Amino acid sequence: MFSVLSGSVVLVMVIIVLLTVTLAVLGISNLARIVDCFARRLQAQERLTYQIADFIMNNLKTQGVAVVLEASHSCMTIRGIKKPGSAMVTSAVRGIFKRDPKTRNEVMSLIQKS
Repeated sequence: MFSVLSGSVVLVMVIIVLLTVTLAVLGISNLARIVDCFARRLQAQERLTYQIADFIMNNLKTQGVAVVLEASHSCMTIRGIKKPGSAMVTSAVRGIFKRDPKTRNEVMSLIQKS
């Protein structure tokens, strides 16, 4: 038995560019493709959040990444307890967002306002 998730993902990345490094431009649509790639797999929301953060951190050479995933689970809205509008929020922080509390708090406060 599995549950269908529907929701939104917030991605925040910090890329520090050195003058001697060539940086390829990554479009927003490519970030959506990364999320879709992992979201197609049958897995828990927490693991999905961690996989997205780890992939971006390890493959895009960012200084930091914060991923916040908010999703509604069909097991909560359609079956079982039947509580429409209920959602679960998971987050994963890597790099500068994990090391620097000031930076992490700034990003999380911006996410909460949106």
